[in-house]
Amino acid sequence: MVKPYVTAEGAVMQTSLSQLVEMAKSVQMNTAQRIEQRKSFVYGNVKIENDKITKEMVDQASNNFDGRR
Repeated sequence: MVKPYVTAEGAVMQTSLSQLVEMAKSVQMNTAQRIEQRKSFVYGNVKIENDKITKEMVDQASNNFDGRR
């Protein structure tokens, strides 16, 4: 049996990290979900470097992006 993990906020997680990773491997995202995931990733990483970045700016950049390099 996996020992429950208690977060800093006091929440108890019954599922181990390795189990969660295995579950995540089987997730199939549709196109809209992939776009939202990409925007979230971009926002999180760019915000670290530039505190003036907004989610709206990332949305606008995503709308202007057509997938070509």
